[in-house]
Formats: sequence, C-alpha cells, structure tokens
Amino acid sequence: MFFSPLSWTRRSALSREGVIPPVYWYRSKENKRLFVVPVYWSFHSPEQDLTILPPYYHWRKDQLMARGLFPLMGHHRGGGERGSYIFPFYWYNANDKGDSLWVIPPVLTYIQRHGGDKPSLNVQYLLLGNVQKRGDYLSHDFFPLYRYIRDKDYENFWRRGSWRCGPGSGMVRSGKASPCPTPGGVRPRGSGTLCFPCGTARGISR
Repeated sequence: MFFSPLSWTRRSALSREGVIPPVYWYRSKENKRLFVVPVYWSFHSPEQDLTILPPYYHWRKDQLMARGLFPLMGHHRGGGERGSYIFPFYWYNANDKGDSLWVIPPVLTYIQRHGGDKPSLNVQYLLLGNVQKRGDYLSHDFFPLYRYIRDKDYENFWRRGSWRCGPGSGMVRSGKASPCPTPGGVRPRGSGTLCFPCGTARGISR
C-alpha cells in the first residue's frame, strides 16, 4: 500500500486499486473499474458492463443491452423487447409478441400495433387523422373532412356536408342529419350522432 496527499494505491495477490485524482481504478480477476471524473466511467464484470463517455453510453446485463448518444439517440434490446429513438424525430419499441409502438413527433403521429390472437392497428397522424383496424373492422377519418367505417357487410362513409350508407344502398344524404338505414330499410342498432357540416359520426353499429 502507498499513500500520499495526492494519491493512494493498494496491491494484493487478488486485486489492484488506486487513486490519483481525478482517476480511480480497480482491477481483479473478474472485475474492472476505471473512473476519470467527470468525463469517463467504466465498469466490467461477468454479469454486466457499463461505459459512459458523455454523451456516449453502453450498458449490458445478461441478455439486456442499451447504447446510444444521450439524449440524441439510443438503442436497446433483450428480454423479448427491442427499441430505438432519434430525438426529436422518432421513438420506437416492440416485443416478440408482435406488439409495437412508433411515435413520430415531426408529423404528430403515433402508430400502435398489437399482435397475438387478436391483432389490431391504431394510427393517429397529423393530430386529426385516425386509422383503426381490428379483424374485419376498419375505420379511418380526418377531422373534419371525412369518416369511413367498414365492418363485415356494413359500410358507411361521411364527408363534409354529405354521407352515404352501404353496402349497395346507393343512398346519399346532404344537409340533414338523420339516421342512416341499411339495405331493406332496417336502421342500425345503437346511437348515431352526426355533426354537420363536419360529417363525423360516433356510436353507430349494425
């Protein structure tokens, strides 16, 4: 062991350690540490690794890993998940089940997808646009210009000032908000709300 007002070191059969400001180091058969305060940090062991040289970082633990240039960009994976980001352009995360999420701030958009037995897709773009897809159900709209809904044999379309029902009804209504019948004159079950001249609708079901 050596000690002075400016430094300190220790040596044994199993490890070495010392401080010479601003540097600290430690070394053994399995572990290594090196710190140069405040610009560099490094830690290595069989279980995990960590390296920081701002703005760069790298971290690993078992099968988990993350690295990047904080806060500008980054990437991670492991544990059945993966993801990345580039600030402020996008953020992305996904897993092995088929679920994923995109966030894209420059175009005010997010995209969410669910996998598994009942896959679905939800998209919101330019703040006012929407897309939804679940099985046979599909809807998309852009407020206040139009809204479209399709579900099996039922189809409706609304646009600013007019709307049309389907399938095959050929009916077009303009200027008056009234429930839209299906072929054969049967009204859809559920509540329908139309807002003219916007032409949006909510809560209509077969």
